Amino acid sequence: PGCPEWVVGDVTRLRQILVNLVGNAVKFTERGHILVQISPDRENSGERHIINFSVSDTGIGIPADRMHRLFRSFSQVDASTTRQHGGTGLGLVISNAIVEMMGGTMSVTSEAGVGSVFSFSVGFAPIANPVDVAARSVTSLAGRTALIVDDNEENRRILIAQLDRWGIQTTSMSSPMEALQHIRDLPAPDIAILDMKLPGMDGATLARTLKVLPGWQDVPLILLTSLSKAIGPERRAAFAAIMSKPVRSSELHRIISKLLSGQSLHSGDQVPAPASSGLRVLLAEDNLVNQTVGQLMLTRAGHRVDIVGNGLEAVEAVQTSNYDVVLMDIHMPVMDGLQATKVIRAFGSSIHQPNIVALTASVTAEDRRASLESGMDAYLSKPIRAENLTSTFNSLTIREGADPLVEQAFVPQQQSEPILDPEQFGYLQDLEDSDRVNLLTRWLAHTSGHLAAVRAEVEKGDAAAVAFLAHRLRGSSATMGAAALAAVCAQVEEVSKEGTLVPEELLAQVEIQIVLVTAEVQPHLIAAGENTT
Repeated sequence: PGCPEWVVGDVTRLRQILVNLVGNAVKFTERGHILVQISPDRENSGERHIINFSVSDTGIGIPADRMHRLFRSFSQVDASTTRQHGGTGLGLVISNAIVEMMGGTMSVTSEAGVGSVFSFSVGFAPIANPVDVAARSVTSLAGRTALIVDDNEENRRILIAQLDRWGIQTTSMSSPMEALQHIRDLPAPDIAILDMKLPGMDGATLARTLKVLPGWQDVPLILLTSLSKAIGPERRAAFAAIMSKPVRSSELHRIISKLLSGQSLHSGDQVPAPASSGLRVLLAEDNLVNQTVGQLMLTRAGHRVDIVGNGLEAVEAVQTSNYDVVLMDIHMPVMDGLQATKVIRAFGSSIHQPNIVALTASVTAEDRRASLESGMDAYLSKPIRAENLTSTFNSLTIREGADPLVEQAFVPQQQSEPILDPEQFGYLQDLEDSDRVNLLTRWLAHTSGHLAAVRAEVEKGDAAAVAFLAHRLRGSSATMGAAALAAVCAQVEEVSKEGTLVPEELLAQVEIQIVLVTAEVQPHLIAAGENTT
């Protein structure tokens, strides 16, 4: 807020600076976030607009005694960092020089292991808004209400700021469980924005859960998801719109305005469904440009694409998802493509074995031989051409192995049992208040602890242990009158006894029932004189 909408400046060079700073932040940040902030300078006048830019990250940071190397040509903070992340060190030198030529200054603050903030200020000449740019009307959204569910604090803050600017009153939650606990006592909002990747259950599962709650059937739901994630038609059905992150403010305003005015959305407002004939492809590539072009080429051909940035991430990805093809760059940081392929092949039949296609700019016979010896099935030289990619895919025979992932995911049985069976739960009324409070408190703690134990055994792949734990939780839940929880535990037990890995959505249903039964039990605790949280 407060920045001019239009200024006169060198768009190409400004873009070059921002792309370099954001690219570095992504490269050196393994977890957390990268945040770009733009704000007007206090010294702005009518003749010149000074704009402050900052790019902050939660990455590896820079030790204080090595800060002096940042703007030195062909230099990085540490030689070992070069081996892991690559690069010449010229990007910051060039960016700093461009900023100075624009009459600005660049600065950096950093702490090793915490992150870095690169900031610069540039002055621009003002200009009147072009006559063909219509001001956005925000009056139509004033007074409307929205629910935001996103576990990332920065994402929530940005979304709240955008909606607040349009007059929308927002309620934000950091997890599906928090949302389900609170919305039972709140009126349904006019619209809800859900992130796809959430703790406990994903956005698609949360959406289906919300849609069965009273008053939520007609609430438009917007899903925010990463561009590379394919979403099956069954999981898309609950959403009025699906938007790829990062979400542009103008696009979000347009979508919300249409949904709340009852207008229909055109096909461009939805992430296209994956082609039924397409392949599930993992692109392992550390170069951002190659990632972007490769993803565009593959999605245009009707394939579903996930992207990782090094060999270790590729190894982790094939253990959790079933891919038809892995396009594996040979030269990557952390773990190269040859080593990653050897590790994947060493898993044998314990995972779904994909076809692996080598990607490299080198065309030597040695590289071809090394790729085949590591267990790769084919070889593509860079730059990749669409016709070569298509012919290579056509030549592959999709490997036999574990059943491919079911895109529509597990669909739990419809709830027919009550959350609390009045007759069975009524037996507890014969207990003294203190005994009843003690029993209910211990049981609620027991259910949450049991679910954590079930998840741990699922991760280990121990179906027998999962069945045993589910059986115990089913028994205690039935005794306490938690009929719906007992029923979903029975589903977990049945799936596990068949030796099948329990789907996350079924575990999410267990968690939902625990939240619901907790909400039902709490009034009884309070009535008995126990103040619970």
